Amino acid sequence: MRDLILVDQDNRETGQASWDECHTSPGLLHRAFSIYVFNEDRSKLLIHRRSGEKPLWPLKWWTNTCCSHPRVGQEIADIAPIRLQEECGFTTELTEVGSIVYRAKDPNGNGIEHEHVTLLTGSYPDPACPPKLLEEERRWNPSEVEELKWESIPFLLQDFNDNPDIYTPWFVEGLRLLG
Repeated sequence: MRDLILVDQDNRETGQASWDECHTSPGLLHRAFSIYVFNEDRSKLLIHRRSGEKPLWPLKWWTNTCCSHPRVGQEIADIAPIRLQEECGFTTELTEVGSIVYRAKDPNGNGIEHEHVTLLTGSYPDPACPPKLLEEERRWNPSEVEELKWESIPFLLQDFNDNPDIYTPWFVEGLRLLG
């Protein structure tokens, strides 16, 4: 099924391709989005450890709150809150704040990410609530998320340097831009 949206460096559509076609070397530039949910004063970010079921960057890798691809015929503003609910078990108002383009090879040799990523941010009023609620009820999707936790922004920015091989490349680049 050719349902991912191929784009150029300026995010203009150039065609369609399957997930496998997009993520096989050398990687096809395609549209994606990344959601960063902060606490109200933006001192902490809700991050997740990727599920072991993920084909790229599985299990040990920490990343932003939610990331996905719009499919052909979907607008990011419409699908992003739906994917946040499906992956993490809650939703919040999201605002588009910028974009990045990156290319990275999965460290396990499982494929390539080459994406034009729209960055979206949101906030959640109580940093104790989503993890507590989600830990107790396990509302997150285990095929997407292994674990959710709040982490301070200064810690993350330092830890990106100290432990670069536990974070996804799009997360690092996106948070540094938002930082």
